[in-house]
Amino acid sequence: GVLEQWPEFARSDVGRCVHGGVAEFHGCMAPKAVSSPATTSRYSRNVRILYQYPDAIGLHGDMMAAGRVSDVAREVEKVGLDGLAFTEHPAPSAKWLAAGGHQTLDPFVALANAAAVTDRIRLFTYLSVAAYRNPFMLGKTAASVDVLSGGRLELGLGAGYQKAEFFALGLDFDRRNAELDDALE
Repeated sequence: GVLEQWPEFARSDVGRCVHGGVAEFHGCMAPKAVSSPATTSRYSRNVRILYQYPDAIGLHGDMMAAGRVSDVAREVEKVGLDGLAFTEHPAPSAKWLAAGGHQTLDPFVALANAAAVTDRIRLFTYLSVAAYRNPFMLGKTAASVDVLSGGRLELGLGAGYQKAEFFALGLDFDRRNAELDDALE
């Protein structure tokens, strides 16, 4: 299957994030523990294991190299993981990509696709950059995915860090924290 190579992590890795589609461990992300093969016996029931859809690394990375989102989402649910996550980089610079940066699918579109073929897994933006979207459209988009998924969206929202990406989108990098504050209000 899509998730055949699952790494062995130390139990103390709560809070660790491994990029490249491997895993994420977070303590107490959901109000109720979900008993699944991934969270029983070896791990505390408060630990959630997510699969981050692999990002396309470099200038010529294929954003679909990991497989169709629907296939990956079904596999994540089938093996008992707790969620699927997507990052957001709508306009990564060539310099960043050449240095090992990654291209991504739009997280909301990808998560809506995953929602359509799954019933249980949580759907995470990891993370959405507030300044990249009008706050009202961000709210509408996130609410739409949440409603269509039966309330499974977990909205990770941040300020962003790619100066060149802000420039490419016509945004003021120095206002990113204020934009995040505005979006949260």
